[in-house]
Amino acid sequence: MLLGYYQNREKQVVKLKEKEIFISGYAKPPENTTAAQLYKIIAVGLRVERETGVIIEADCSMITDVSKSFVRNALQGRNLLQIEDIEEMFNDNYFGSAKKALLTALKNCHLRYCAVLDDKLDNDKD
Repeated sequence: MLLGYYQNREKQVVKLKEKEIFISGYAKPPENTTAAQLYKIIAVGLRVERETGVIIEADCSMITDVSKSFVRNALQGRNLLQIEDIEEMFNDNYFGSAKKALLTALKNCHLRYCAVLDDKLDNDKD
């Protein structure tokens, strides 16, 4: 009975791998910011639905809890394929000194996700 549990559990993990992926992007923050003093880079990590591009979970290496929370809440549920909408939202609502670096890191996430999709399309042709 216990063996069956672990076999089923293993299948669930495989399904998770098929449906969700992790994407990260990095950028250098402005030199005069606390983030630059502490981290040297801004990192954004996203858990994304593989097929749709919808962001399930987001995290970043911002300094304050408020900015981390803002970024998480702003990204959750958005589509990584719609990077222009994400960029517009941050330009309209985020006025932190690391905005440019944050947007660059998000664009890098977008490019990585597009590469994942391109690879999938190439693999489907084989």
